[in-house]
Formats: sequence, C-alpha cells, structure tokens
Amino acid sequence: MRPETGRSDAWKNEENPSWDELDREILKEDWKISIHEGAGRTAFQHAAQRKIADALHGVAREFQNSLRKEFEDHEKYPLLSEDMKRYLRDKKHDIPSFDIYGPGTIKELQEAVSINLESGNPDVNVVVFNFPKPLAHFWWKQHGADEKRKPSKNTDWGEAYEALLPLIWEKYREAFAKENLSTDRLNWPGQHDPKHYYYIWELSEKRAPLHHLKQEDRNGKAA
Repeated sequence: MRPETGRSDAWKNEENPSWDELDREILKEDWKISIHEGAGRTAFQHAAQRKIADALHGVAREFQNSLRKEFEDHEKYPLLSEDMKRYLRDKKHDIPSFDIYGPGTIKELQEAVSINLESGNPDVNVVVFNFPKPLAHFWWKQHGADEKRKPSKNTDWGEAYEALLPLIWEKYREAFAKENLSTDRLNWPGQHDPKHYYYIWELSEKRAPLHHLKQEDRNGKAA
C-alpha cells in the first residue's frame, strides 16, 4: 500500500506552492510515473493529477505482477535465466512508464510526438503509456518471427508483449472508471513510437447528464 500523505510543508505558501515537493508526495521513485507541468499549475489541476497518478500506480503494479508471472513460464521462455529476471527487476525493466502532461506542457508533448493533442478543455490531462524497454523495442521477437536466427538465441519478448497488451486496456479503463474519468485515445491504431509512446490518452472529468443535474436540483442535493 502507498502511504497516504497529508498537508505538508510544500503547502505553506498556498498562493505559490512548491510543485516539485508536492509531486514527490504523489509519486514513488520505484514506479515510472512522472508529472510534467509548467508554470501556473493550479491546486485544482494538482488534485486532478494526483488522482490520475494514484490510479496509474495500481495499473503499473498489476502490470509488473502479471509480467513476472508470465516470465515464470519456463517452456515459453526457456532462455530467460534467473540472472536475467533479476537484472530486469533491478533495472525496473518490468515496469511500464506513465507520463502525465497537464495543460501547460501538452504543447511540448505535441511537438515531440507530432500528433495533434489540442483540446478546448483547459483542465484536460494527457497520459502517455509505454512498455518496458525489452517489450517496447523487441515486441516483434516471437517464436519463428526471425528466421535468420536460431531459436536458441532469441528470447521471445513479443510473447510477453502480446500477453500483457489486453491487461493494459482492462486495468486502465477499470482504474479510471472508478475515478469518474473519461478517456479518449489520441494515437491511431498501429501508430506507435517505441522511443516515446505506445498509447496516448486524453483524460477529463465525466460530466453528469443534464437530466441527472435537473433531478438533483429538484431534490435540493446539488446546485
């Protein structure tokens, strides 16, 4: 369990809080979850990004547990030695990366990935997901995929890639449904860049239907 953090010294100056300190409260160094935000971030935006980071932490943990379990299949990965598994754990190559971009840095991301990320919503956040390096760069290495190499010299990273792909969608949607966040994929199917991203999602708060709001007005529960 991640420790819950309360109001800290970073909030002493509420008009100009230390965002770097606040982000360190949200994120653990053991997990590849980063927040990218420029000057002028508001407390509301910070709270939204904290909610996103907490949800992503659960997704990353599920991914890590599933990948480690996948690699225990010796028949499927006969060349993956215990030393290699230990190396992957030590280098955190069994953890996916998630980068959270707020309104102040989405333009920088757009220039880096050459994808239109413009949104009319000033409170929207963008999340970039990428597989751990071995899976991101060698996703094509599957049984019989490389005829020039002998099977004994090829670790089938692509098998793990195929096995973990459905889990990302399942756990990601599940995590953000609980947080009342809607997600839209911004990169096209088949549009990936192993160095920068596999998926790019836009996240925003779900809005209640108008008929629901009117009902709440009548009941006096919400303005």
